[in-house]
Amino acid sequence: MYRVDHPTGVAILPAPTPPTATPDRFYYGGNEATGQAATRVEDQHLNMIQEEICNAVLGAGLALRKDQRNQLFQAIYGIAYGAVPAVKLLLTGPTNFFIDANSGSDTMGTGEETRPWRTINHALQYLATYIELAGHSAFINLAPGTYTSVYWAGSALNNGTVYVQGDSVNPRSRIIRGNNAAAIQCTTGAWLWFDGVSVEAVGAGPGWMQHSAGIRSLLAARIVYRNFAFGPCHEGHMDAYIGGSIWTGGATNYTIYDGAPVHISSAVGSVVTNAQSSVTVQNNPAFSAAFANCAYGGFVEAMGTIYTGSAQGVRASVIYNGIIITGSPTPLLHFPGNQPAQVSNGGFLL
Repeated sequence: MYRVDHPTGVAILPAPTPPTATPDRFYYGGNEATGQAATRVEDQHLNMIQEEICNAVLGAGLALRKDQRNQLFQAIYGIAYGAVPAVKLLLTGPTNFFIDANSGSDTMGTGEETRPWRTINHALQYLATYIELAGHSAFINLAPGTYTSVYWAGSALNNGTVYVQGDSVNPRSRIIRGNNAAAIQCTTGAWLWFDGVSVEAVGAGPGWMQHSAGIRSLLAARIVYRNFAFGPCHEGHMDAYIGGSIWTGGATNYTIYDGAPVHISSAVGSVVTNAQSSVTVQNNPAFSAAFANCAYGGFVEAMGTIYTGSAQGVRASVIYNGIIITGSPTPLLHFPGNQPAQVSNGGFLL
């Protein structure tokens, strides 16, 4: 439901005229044979209908949304039962939504290209609440800009696939930045695809559940990344933990333009892969722990990956039953770095 937004509308509600001497009548389409005129549709009657519905929706605590056609039902249900039902729109095919960090609005936007939202988190929450993917794909398209961090938990979006899309040719034009948090974090079964974005994470996270990494996946969550750029990250570029997975979904290209404690970290039954990828390392970044780190049953697949450029720090650290597979004849030299790889305590670097 929304109020009329055509340019011919006025900003102030016109005052109604006094009641007539012929109340309680009904609309009539007219009759040419008898000369009976059709009933005139007056602006004040249309405003009355509009405001009756809008005030019911607003009175139930809902915000008016142009892209919804069930808000009156939600309002009546909410007033009667004390909770607004999540009545979802069923997708019938791939659908695009739009976000603009500079000009979008999470309160006035509709997700349309001409009225974008502002944040990725709002788009995800909207999809989970109001959209039934029904096996189809939802594409969240990002305009150039810097976006706040993404956090998604649970598998509410798993009835289809959600893609967050930036610019695959120039991913640094769309930056997702975490402040004392991961730039992108999925947990407890969430699954999202990201393509054509850059990630940065500034400042330490509040605890082990919210490390300040570029991409963080834990507790059976899955994150797919393609055509990325990795910038400065306080606690690592990619961090998979406790059954999380981070993977490319196939061969891709990505760039590293600043350092972090680690580029890849996988631990406690997690998986990270950049297999068959082409990685450009710029500015000789430093990795204070190791470029690739794998421990406690973690798994890293880096077969066929080609690195161009240099980096500072230990090439790889593999300990406590961690496994890194490179497929290289010289696996100790596979990753960028200026210090030798370290393998101990049951780790495997193959």
